[in-house]
Amino acid sequence: MSDWLHKIDGIGLGVCRIFSLAGLTHVCHLHELDTTRTQSKRIVSAADKYVREKLLGLSESYYDRQRRVMVARCLRVILRVQEGELNMEMQIPEPFQCPLSFEWFVEPVVTPSGHTYSREEITNWLKTSRTDPISGDALCVEQLIPNRAMECAVDFYRRKLARMDPFC
Repeated sequence: MSDWLHKIDGIGLGVCRIFSLAGLTHVCHLHELDTTRTQSKRIVSAADKYVREKLLGLSESYYDRQRRVMVARCLRVILRVQEGELNMEMQIPEPFQCPLSFEWFVEPVVTPSGHTYSREEITNWLKTSRTDPISGDALCVEQLIPNRAMECAVDFYRRKLARMDPFC
C-alpha cells in the first residue's frame, strides 16, 4: 500500500513533494499522523519550501497564498486517508500541471513569453499583478492565447491513462 501514496485522490506531484519534504513518504505515515500544531508546522514548512523552489522570485503575498492552498490540499488528503477514503486517481504529470494551481491545466492559455497557465488561474493572478508570474514580463489578459495543443495533450493523456490504470 505504501507504493500507492502518489495515486491517492488529490495528490499531484506537488502534494507528493510536500509530503516527501515533510518526511511523509508512505500511506502508513499519513495514517499515523497526528495533525497537532507540531505535525502541521512540518507540513507548512515543507509547503513553503516547495512553493519557493517551484517558482522563484515572486512576491511574499503570492508565496503565502500558494502555501496556504498547498497546505489545505495536504490536510484534505491526510483526513481522507485517516477516514479510510483512499479513492485512487491518476497522478498529474508536471508538464500537465498549471504552475499556479499545481492542478491539471483547465482551458490552458499561453503568454507571449511562452509560459502556459490555466485561464482562470492566470486571470486571477493578473487582477493583482501585471506581469507573467514566471518570466516577470509585462502581461495583460488580452495577450493570452488559447493553448489548444496543451489542451489536446492533457485530454489525450487523461483518456489514455484512464483506460490503462485500474485505479483510475
